[in-house]
Parts: sequence; C-alpha cells; structure tokens
Amino acid sequence: MSRSGLTNFDSDSAFDYFGEIAGYLKRELEYWIAPEYLYHEGAWLLKVLTVLELMLLFEQYDVGHSVYIHFPIAIQRWRSIIMPIWDSEWEGNKNFPLTLDDYAYRQQHRPAIESIFNRLESIALYWESDLTDPPKLSPLLPDYPLPYFSIIRTKPYYKDIVRIERFTRQLIEQLVKDIIYWLSPEKRSESISINIAAEEVPAAAEVLSFICEMYEQDLGVNDQAVRNWRDTTLQRMREFEDDLTINWDTGDERLKIIKATFDQLEAIAQKYPPENWLGE
Repeated sequence: MSRSGLTNFDSDSAFDYFGEIAGYLKRELEYWIAPEYLYHEGAWLLKVLTVLELMLLFEQYDVGHSVYIHFPIAIQRWRSIIMPIWDSEWEGNKNFPLTLDDYAYRQQHRPAIESIFNRLESIALYWESDLTDPPKLSPLLPDYPLPYFSIIRTKPYYKDIVRIERFTRQLIEQLVKDIIYWLSPEKRSESISINIAAEEVPAAAEVLSFICEMYEQDLGVNDQAVRNWRDTTLQRMREFEDDLTINWDTGDERLKIIKATFDQLEAIAQKYPPENWLGE
C-alpha cells in the first residue's frame, strides 16, 4: 500500500475501494439499459437518472473520482438509449404514477437531461486527453442542482418526506456493511496487518457521509454506532505497529483528517436519525 497524500483517498487501497463503488454504479446502469429491461415509464427513468446523477455528484466532489468515466462512446450509447424514451409519448404505471411519467414535464426539463449527458461526455473526453491542461467540462444548468431528478420531496401527512430510489439506499447500506465488516472482531488480525482501519474504513465513511448529506438520508445506525466505529478504527490503527505515518503524540494531520471524517459522519447521524419503527 502506498500513499501519495493525506486525504482519505490518497492511497492505493482507498482508491481501489472507490473503484469498486464506481463499478457498482456502472453495473447498475448497464443492467437497466440492457434490452431486456428497457421500460417506457417514469420508474425506469428514475433508476437510470439516479445512477447518472450519482456519477456527477462524485465528480463534483472531486474530479479524480470520475476517472472511470473515460469512454465517450459509452456516454453516447447511454444517450442514444435513454433520450428516445425520454422524448416518447407513453402512459406510465397508473398504479404508481411519477412526475417523470408526464410528457409535458419531460419536455420542459429536457435541456437539463441534455446537460447531464454533455457533462458526462466532456468528463470522458478529458480522461482521454493527455491531462496536461485543466479539464474544460460542460456545465450543468444552474437551475438543476444535484441531486435533482433522483430525490423526491413529498408531504403526505404532517411532515416533509424525502424519497430516494432504492439503489441509493442500497448503496448507503453497502457502505455501512463494509465498515461493520472491516471493523468486526473476525477481521481484526487482517485489518491490523494491512492497516485497513486507516485506509478503506475512512474512505467508506467519507463517501457514506457525502451521500447521506446530499440525499438527506439516515445512515441506518445512530450516532453511538458511529462513535464506536471511530474508537475501533483508532484502536486498530494504534495496533498497526509498522505504520510510521501517524504521530500519536502530536496528533498529526492524517490523524486529524480521520477524526474529522468520523465527526462529520456523527453529525449526519444526529441530523438524520434512523426511523424508530417501534415508536419508542
């Protein structure tokens, strides 16, 4: 494992972990635009737009997170599949109607969808260039801050409800599972031997915090669980005897970044507490 800087993604193992998330996004999109699963309905559009907006959210967070979007021909193929369905007139699922089912709505917001594809294609062209010049990326429309199409606000009863596509919730749950798995007692020896606690865990925690903040979602666990994650992470790092990058006496910058990552995640857990279905 090599490290090029102090942030949570400045190591080979953390970058590889984000590559797994990127692969998860691409597999989901390729699944829904396969011929077997093309549907003329708002629910289908919501699924594909969720993935596209997540890709762009990660790119906005850090352009380095978009390195996996490097085939302009792939973006063009996505556009050629999705836009004809966007532009067609059809009746959606009447039992579960969505705003995206409305043809007039889709025509009104068509420029925003075009800007999404233009942005993705400009990202891909940048990664195909020699990378000597700063990226010149096609701008998104200012009236469509991300996430726009992949977050739904409703007020069915007495409070505002923020709904998201199931894939986003599954991604949040997977990040939580990864952290719990890496910090489990069964993984203690391995996490100490290759310093997973200082690399993959903070990377997962930062991505988790970002997604939950952008989509106004709970982690599925409370703030005490996050504090337990932080304490276990720091303890495992202390046990990694070969790690000479952390100065525990002075509290160096890398250590401060890791603590700040968990502080932010704890703040998210407090801001968006998990639902108590038992009403206790």
